[in-house]
Amino acid sequence: MDVQTLSKDKRFYWGLGIAAVGLITILIYNYRREISKSTGNIVSMAKATTAKYSKQFINYLGKVGQALTAPRGVRNNNPGNINKTTKNGAEYLWNGEVPHAENTDGRFKQFYDYAYGVRALMLNLKSYFSNGKNTVRKIIETWAPAAENGKAGTEAYVQAVSKAVGVKPDTVLTFDKKYVNGLVKAIAQHENGSGDQWVTDAHLTKAWTLMA
Repeated sequence: MDVQTLSKDKRFYWGLGIAAVGLITILIYNYRREISKSTGNIVSMAKATTAKYSKQFINYLGKVGQALTAPRGVRNNNPGNINKTTKNGAEYLWNGEVPHAENTDGRFKQFYDYAYGVRALMLNLKSYFSNGKNTVRKIIETWAPAAENGKAGTEAYVQAVSKAVGVKPDTVLTFDKKYVNGLVKAIAQHENGSGDQWVTDAHLTKAWTLMA
């Protein structure tokens, strides 16, 4: 092999080596960039997942706290605080009511779903109307008699419900959605205290469906 041929071969292999090094450098660079990108995606996903479940956990704690601090009637799904009832010595259960043996309250009915408790309140009112108790005064004096609440307590209840419904205490009412919805909301509010709307329009809509 002459000197000229050797020189050409060296230049060829040197060029090939430089090209190989350049290719390897590019491959390494791209690999590191993809790794960095993937790591970034993983971190972003982890942050998003953490934020999502942290929010869910906080919401869960809020619901637990609400359940523990809610008024008695709300905890029982019985916003009207209707007493447990018996008939001929046996428990008398309404639709959706928890059997007395499983009832943890002792005095008031408990329902599996809030809408059933609202429905029960509506059915009590329907019974009142059927028996001529068709004014706020007649309804509340039966619902919360002075014998239990004192004359002043019952009268305050009458005035509060009358104001909420927008009628005078002795105005004759009819059993329709306008008055029944107002009565249900006002009674639930008085039974469970201020600070929240204990019966919403959504509750009423579902309860009317259960009444059908």
